[in-house]
Amino acid sequence: MRPDTVHMRRERGFTLVELMIAMTLGLLIMTALVTLFVDTSRTNREMAKTNSQIENARFALQLLEEDFVHGGYWGGFVPQFDDLTYEDVPTDTPAAIPDPCTAFASWDAAYFNGVKGMPVQFYNGVPTGCSGVVTNKQANTDVVVVRHAETCELSWNKTGTATADACSNPVTHSGGAWMPGRCNTDGDWIANSCAAYDAGQVYFQPSRCELELQGTPPKRYVIDTATTDFDLHARQCTGGSPVTGRAAPIYRFISHIYYIRQCATLNVDGTCADSIPTLVRSEFRVQGGTGEHQAAEPLVEGVQAMRVELGVDHISDSGNNIVTAANAADRYTAAVKWADPEDRDSPTNRGDGVPETFVHCGAGCSVDQLNNAAAVRIFVLARANEPTPGYTDTKTYTLGGQTLGPFNDGFKRHVFSNTVRFVNVASRRETP
Repeated sequence: MRPDTVHMRRERGFTLVELMIAMTLGLLIMTALVTLFVDTSRTNREMAKTNSQIENARFALQLLEEDFVHGGYWGGFVPQFDDLTYEDVPTDTPAAIPDPCTAFASWDAAYFNGVKGMPVQFYNGVPTGCSGVVTNKQANTDVVVVRHAETCELSWNKTGTATADACSNPVTHSGGAWMPGRCNTDGDWIANSCAAYDAGQVYFQPSRCELELQGTPPKRYVIDTATTDFDLHARQCTGGSPVTGRAAPIYRFISHIYYIRQCATLNVDGTCADSIPTLVRSEFRVQGGTGEHQAAEPLVEGVQAMRVELGVDHISDSGNNIVTAANAADRYTAAVKWADPEDRDSPTNRGDGVPETFVHCGAGCSVDQLNNAAAVRIFVLARANEPTPGYTDTKTYTLGGQTLGPFNDGFKRHVFSNTVRFVNVASRRETP
């Protein structure tokens, strides 16, 4: 073979057929890679939507649960009608359901009997007087009112600084300040993370001094805004007129209204600026000199529905139904009656702290139902904030006794639920 022939063979390239085969294989590989990338991206987006949906629902439940658990907490104060150690006819039995949006200036003793005796209220519509607070409410959802004292206490500090002086000496209500903290059993000042005293806000102070609790007339608590009105004392109190000694702690009054709004943000005129269903909360506080519920603020986006079912404790430890009409005059309006007066281990006209039935109050709960609330079931329907292309939601969703859907849109949804016990209410009804 000649040398020039060998050289020509060495420089020979791909044929047209080979190039076409290579291009075809490359396109197939590229198509597969692009398809894999698109599918992976779509899957990641859907997983992100699902994770966000689950996170939002759990956060919403957590917020509600924490508030419900504290419902009915009044810094150790127990209403007479719910106090198994109180032997006389109670004078603070709630007679009417308080309108949740009543301004503080209009509160009287009867109103606060309802507030502290019914720490939770439920509605499937807008509560009376709350049309300016509960706005753009999502249809087929409930409104929840929760009340309690803040669990963090403020104590009177004689010097205005967190020193042992506040604990070692009885103090008067002058020359000091309400500070976040308390005195422990060793006489040491223990600071806490409470928000500092906010002059003008509503606070609650329960007396722990027997001289005040059994005085004529008895002074069991103060709920007010002015510093000078918080004049009740701790157990280390001294007789005289007036009673002296260390001041009892005060607690900020908490009242929240939760509901589902049709949107996350509002326009200037109060109409919805978007279509994202959102769990919102209105907080009670003094603003502009008026103590009342303020405009609701968004908490968790993507919560489309909320249903609340009340756990009613209507059977006594002795087995009596305490909410029937036949027993109307012989329950919380009467003194505690015992199946065995000597042992006092089985009250006949009080609940035992265990809910027997769960009910949805519809237009509003009755006085009997709210007086005997021991637990609650919470249902929330979480919705993705963005639709899924090619998906149509044809499912129905059961929230307790309510069924929602099908929505026939592109949003994915899921129901979350939990049962919460009103610890502060239910535990004081328990008997050995």
